[in-house]
Amino acid sequence: MATKNGPKKRSQRKTSTTQLKDEQVRVRLTVEQKDKLVAAARRRALPLSNWLVSLGLREAENDGREGRVEA
Repeated sequence: MATKNGPKKRSQRKTSTTQLKDEQVRVRLTVEQKDKLVAAARRRALPLSNWLVSLGLREAENDGREGRVEA
């Protein structure tokens, strides 16, 4: 939208301070296993990768807190 003194200036884009997510993990699974995982992620309204990361990180944080003894 133009103003009285010329075109409207756009605000400068803020630099992101988040880390880039460029690491990948490949997993082999059956179609049925993938379908179950996708369905679970959708029930939580999350993309599969986000749901898997949140689940894995939660488990990693709980590891050792529950008094598990490694064999």
